[in-house]
Amino acid sequence: MEQMQQLLGGMMSGKTTARKTRSTPSFNKPKLQPLKAGDLANRLGVTPETVEKEAHLGNEHFIVWSKSKDIGRVSWEKRGELYYPLKP
Repeated sequence: MEQMQQLLGGMMSGKTTARKTRSTPSFNKPKLQPLKAGDLANRLGVTPETVEKEAHLGNEHFIVWSKSKDIGRVSWEKRGELYYPLKP
């Protein structure tokens, strides 16, 4: 209560007091990890079979297609058995 009175008194007289400011934590986007066909299918809202079928149509096609389906507009490419996110 006493601190509030001092603060109010300072504000009324035009005096300012040093205040501690809270630092807000900075949030970084989590880095996307390579996914298996089933996990990527869940992200894209399709079946694992559709992911495999589209991947077989070629890398260039898959990059464009996956970006059009991805919730974050991320392009993906198949390398071996996993699908890797591409940097924008």
